[in-house]
Amino acid sequence: MPQKGKTKPEKMSERPPVRFTPTEMAAIRERALNANLPVATYIHAAALSRDTPSRGIPGVDPGTIAEAIGRLNSIGSELHTLSFELARQASAGDTPAASKVNHVLDRIMDITERLVKALGFGG
Repeated sequence: MPQKGKTKPEKMSERPPVRFTPTEMAAIRERALNANLPVATYIHAAALSRDTPSRGIPGVDPGTIAEAIGRLNSIGSELHTLSFELARQASAGDTPAASKVNHVLDRIMDITERLVKALGFGG
């Protein structure tokens, strides 16, 4: 007999079709074991966790974001190469131009890392 004021928990009857590679399944089993949980319980908890990273922003094309990140990385690589060329040309040490290039490179790398993290891409 149910206690007063308490409702019965909703029955879990839905089974979504989900497939994992053998490598993914091994990682899931290991994480479940480390959490001391059955695999099904671990997957259920992980799927409903609020900590799960989002993959994008509503209304923003993921391809556009990936392209922007790629362009920032490309600009960063070009600046990195340029800074080495400037430093090589200044045999007596660092030039003001090389310092400016390095500063811009650091800013671009910071922006790129923040974008990647905020959008849930990569690591």
